[in-house]
Amino acid sequence: MNAMDRATMRQWNRRILTIYWGAALLSLLSALLRAFLLPRAGEQLASGQFLPLVLCALILAAAEIAHHRLQSVHPAAIISIGIVISLLIAPLESNPGSLVYCAFAPVLLSVFYFRKTYTFGAAGGSLFAALLLYVSHPALQGRFAIGTRLDDLLAYLFGLGILLLLIDRVKQLLADLAGAQEAKRELMVRSILMDKLVKTDPLTGLYTHTSFHNYLEELIGQHKRMPFSIHLAVLDVDDFKTFNDSYGHRLGDLVLTEVACLILRKIDPDDFAARCGGEEFAILFLEKKPEQVHATVEKLRKRISEISIPGHPGLSISVSIGLQEYDSSMTKDQFFKAADDSMYQAKAAGKNRTVWRTVRSSGSPVPGD
Repeated sequence: MNAMDRATMRQWNRRILTIYWGAALLSLLSALLRAFLLPRAGEQLASGQFLPLVLCALILAAAEIAHHRLQSVHPAAIISIGIVISLLIAPLESNPGSLVYCAFAPVLLSVFYFRKTYTFGAAGGSLFAALLLYVSHPALQGRFAIGTRLDDLLAYLFGLGILLLLIDRVKQLLADLAGAQEAKRELMVRSILMDKLVKTDPLTGLYTHTSFHNYLEELIGQHKRMPFSIHLAVLDVDDFKTFNDSYGHRLGDLVLTEVACLILRKIDPDDFAARCGGEEFAILFLEKKPEQVHATVEKLRKRISEISIPGHPGLSISVSIGLQEYDSSMTKDQFFKAADDSMYQAKAAGKNRTVWRTVRSSGSPVPGD
C-alpha cells in the first residue's frame, strides 16, 4: 500500500470511527429517554444496562488512541470494533429486530473499503458474534424468537447480496473511469506531439518559420501593453549553397543540425529559436541587456566556427549574424527586415561576423576572429 492509499484509508477510518461514536451517543440518548418516559425503565438502566455503553466508550477511546498514534489501522480492526459495539448496543434496544439490524451495521460500513473480503468478513463475524450473544443472553431469546424473525434474517442476506453487487458495480465504474482518464492522457500526449510536429522543424528540432512569426507578433502585442527588451538575431550559414553542391545534402543537413544544437545550448529557456528556411536561423532574446545579447551571439558565432565535420577535417563552417534591438515604432516586418539587413551587411563585410544595431545607436560590423 503506497502513501496515498494509506492516507485515504486513514481518512475512511476516521469517518467510520465518527459514525461509531454517533451510534453510541444515539443509544445513550435512547436509553435516557426510556428512563424518563417508560415506567420502571430507569430502575432497569440503573441496575446495569449502562455498562455496555461504558464499554463502547472505552473501546472507542482505545481505537482513537490507536488511530492517532499509528500510521494506519487495518480495516479489519475497524470492522471488528464495529461488530463489538453494535452487539453491545443490540440488547439495549427494545425492537425485536434490533439484533439483526445491529449485526448488519458493520457489514454496511465495510462497503466503504470496497473489498469483498472485508464485507464477507464483516458478515461472517457479525453473524457469529450475534449467535453467541443470542445464546448467552436469555432476555434476547425472549424478545427475538428465531422462528418468528426469519424475515429479518432473509433481509440481512438480501442486503448482503445487494452490497456485494454494489461493490462490483463501483469497481467496474472506477475501472471504466481509469480507462477513460488513460485514454484522455494518451490523446493529450498525441495532441502535444502533433502540435510539436506542426510547430517544429523535423530536421533541427527548432521552431518553424510560421511559429516564429506568430510568436513574434504576440511579443510585439505584449510589448505595446507593457514594454520590455526584445532582441532579434538572424543567422545565415555562409556559402551553404556551395557547400551543399560540393559535399551533398546529407552533409549539409548534418551542418544545420550541429548549428541548431549549438543554438539551443547557448540560449536561455525563455529565449526562442527557429529555423526560418534553408540555412537561415532566428533567435529572439527577451528581457536582456544589449551587451549581454551581443556577448551571447558572439560566443555562438565563434563556437559554430569551431564545428568539426567527421571525415572532412579541412572544412570550416561560419555564420553571418544580424542583431537588432526592437524599437516600439517598428512593425513586426520592419523589425525582422532590420535584423535581416544587418545579417546581409555582415556577409558583405566579409562573412563570419556580427552586425549589431541597438535602438540608441547603430554599431559597425563586429569582425570575426
